[in-house]
Amino acid sequence: MPSPRSSSRPARRISDGASLKVGATLARALRLWWRELRTFAALALAVVAPLTIGVELMIRVTGPIGLQVGVAVAVLTMSVLGEVFCAGLAEHAIRRDQLGLPARPLPELAREVPFLRLAAVSVIVSAVVLFGLVLLILPGLLLFAWLVLATPLVSLEHASVWSALRGSVRLVRGHYWSVLALTTVTFVPAIAGDLVSGAIEHAHAPLWTDLVVEIVTDGLAVSVTAAIVVTMFDTLGRISASPLASVQRDRP
Repeated sequence: MPSPRSSSRPARRISDGASLKVGATLARALRLWWRELRTFAALALAVVAPLTIGVELMIRVTGPIGLQVGVAVAVLTMSVLGEVFCAGLAEHAIRRDQLGLPARPLPELAREVPFLRLAAVSVIVSAVVLFGLVLLILPGLLLFAWLVLATPLVSLEHASVWSALRGSVRLVRGHYWSVLALTTVTFVPAIAGDLVSGAIEHAHAPLWTDLVVEIVTDGLAVSVTAAIVVTMFDTLGRISASPLASVQRDRP
């Protein structure tokens, strides 16, 4: 006999309505995030903490210019791949909670993450968004809204890189301004973390203080972003699969 949790969760999701409402989506995302808080704390300790400490130690390496260039490349690679891996784990934890499935330990979740494809699509999206951010910031935010669902399409649906990029645009089309508002919210934890870290550095606080703040804020940013992105993915996926949406797509 299915548990009340597993039987009631899908029914509630189906009755949410065929539109992406910013407030309701954000509320759902935060509820999911709160329910998985223990998993995200474990993720911060097991993955974010070693990564942060490693990066902080590497950026303090001094020596010839060749060594510094190598360290810079290593730091960038570790940061990008580490963030991709953390995001994939967080997305899988959120998705299992959405579907009413039992929680799984991080090593088991890690085996579900298609890491290479997820890294490839994340690098492409990051490069496009970074190019847009260089162009006075706003274009980067606008581009990110179109491509934000590429990562859950790869991570959760095992789509190919190019199919995920195209699929993100298809899902977002018709709901762009709501998606833009929600993706803008995902930058808030990271910006707040940077401000706190800057204040601590300006106060010449001990290194361990800076590390603790970075671990907490990075873990918060990754997990909150995953909750918002996966909730959008779930809602827009259901809208796209609804009979009304199919009729509207088929109209000339």
